[in-house]
Amino acid sequence: NTVIGKFKIHGYGEDVKVSSLLVKPLVTSGTTASGSTTNLNNITVYFNGSQVGSSANYDGTATLTFQLGSQMILPAGTDSYIEIRADLQNSTSINYTAGTVSAQLTVGASNGQGQNSKATLNFPTSTIVGTSLTIQTRVLAVSKNTGYANTSVNPNIANVKAGSFTLQNQSSS
Repeated sequence: NTVIGKFKIHGYGEDVKVSSLLVKPLVTSGTTASGSTTNLNNITVYFNGSQVGSSANYDGTATLTFQLGSQMILPAGTDSYIEIRADLQNSTSINYTAGTVSAQLTVGASNGQGQNSKATLNFPTSTIVGTSLTIQTRVLAVSKNTGYANTSVNPNIANVKAGSFTLQNQSSS
């Protein structure tokens, strides 16, 4: 469920309902323990923090069409965010260890409709390519917080602190 593309949209004029969204995930030089590949599992679309539509697997070639119904209405006068998320795994559920990944929104065909005027429009009006992200595997160090002492607690006590840990990124990524 890693964000592979995030797009900021600002609505002008009137609210617009987007009934479908064309998404093209891009995997370049994707490397797994079993070799090179370009597919992804569980591509999902999030709108303002909530999932819209169903998830789909990407085979490395076709643009994905997400049917949204009435789940995505862009409000006029405010910023909204579309996130494309994916499991960074190939079609056999083996994790990627290297490569780059991104997502693009492809031009729609009368997939937007003004909520007042009922006029249709293409959303987006041009292809939007997201930022490429580098896939890396590195070390995460986990240790007990030395500032927290060992404790004993009676059973069935609410709001008890069970432990404290320190997480530290051990890489340059």
